[in-house]
Amino acid sequence: MNLRILIPVALISIGIGVYGLSEQIFQKNNVPEAASQVVNQESRVSVYKVIKPIGQGVLITKTHLAVERLPENEALQLGIDPEQPLSLSAGSVANQALEAGDIISPAMILTPNEAGYIDAVIEPNRVPYAILVNETDIIGGLITHGSIVDVVALSSEEQNLANEETVTDYQTVSVSPILMAVKVLKVSQETTQESRSESQSNHVTLILQLTQKQVAKLAIAKNITQLEVHKSLGEQEASALQANSGDVLPDYRAIVEFRADKVTVK
Repeated sequence: MNLRILIPVALISIGIGVYGLSEQIFQKNNVPEAASQVVNQESRVSVYKVIKPIGQGVLITKTHLAVERLPENEALQLGIDPEQPLSLSAGSVANQALEAGDIISPAMILTPNEAGYIDAVIEPNRVPYAILVNETDIIGGLITHGSIVDVVALSSEEQNLANEETVTDYQTVSVSPILMAVKVLKVSQETTQESRSESQSNHVTLILQLTQKQVAKLAIAKNITQLEVHKSLGEQEASALQANSGDVLPDYRAIVEFRADKVTVK
């Protein structure tokens, strides 16, 4: 065969071989890149990760948690709906012991509106006791689930102030703490309106954690006194919450009426 013909044919064959080899190398190099693009495009969900152990029945706060992003599939396996990310409502507690590194799922928490909440948060040898108070009788800032409060009574030796707003004999009026530094297990609020002509009033139900002795004491107090709830500063400070009419009106004589929150005189 003529050498002039062989040389072009050989060059064409070598070129075809080099092109095929480079195409294979190019495809292999693209596989990891394509895979990484798929991984990068995978949806992720924000979840709460425990960074400090939480005991069963303990109030969950921001200090216990950190936000972490998980792949959607992992979140689904944990029972977290990507379309409804987990949120913690006020008063949420752990219904089981949680360790650092755990991812919180809905099954691990109890909210105040769920059945079994009181049983989860109450301490041993304590009982829940509900009292109904006016919103205006909650003193000293926001009281919510887990707050520590003092219960203070306005009383009179001559009258049952639980049923009467006006004090007829101011000389027998006194204020004293009934319960000091007790825990609020749960708070619920409702609005009532007895008739169309009357304005709406807000009442708050506090479920307190009490001993049996405290239950007996409060049961009597709420039937013969007017009660106020104060956010507690501790038992020592609460013990100073005592006064009588002589402390307020030591030399006053022309009293017409003395109300729980107002004095009318001539």
